[in-house]
Amino acid sequence: MTNVAPPGWPDGVPPPDAPDFVDRAVLWLFDNAPPEFRSHAVFRRHPEALVFAVGHYTDGALAASREAYASTRRQLSGSLDPTAVGEVLGALEFEGVRLVRLQREVALVAEAFAGRRWSQRL
Repeated sequence: MTNVAPPGWPDGVPPPDAPDFVDRAVLWLFDNAPPEFRSHAVFRRHPEALVFAVGHYTDGALAASREAYASTRRQLSGSLDPTAVGEVLGALEFEGVRLVRLQREVALVAEAFAGRRWSQRL
């Protein structure tokens, strides 16, 4: 069976065998990349390069988010009250969860660009 997306597939991106998969996946990738990525024509011509770059960007953002979370109390307790420090931790935790989900979605799209297809499980 074709046109099957695996668990964790990004919302708004059709399954890999759908006629508009590549175009919609590229738009989704640009939406999840730094805005400057749109100015590079190579990423429009080569979706595999775009997903590669977005994957690395996402990995870096997740690592930075984790580092910020780990150092928040030490770095900010002298300048922010405990309530604000807790809010910062909450925001960073939320972003960490979002970035882990995005990391998985980007990896799945990369697999689809590489030719992987999934089948319906019963």
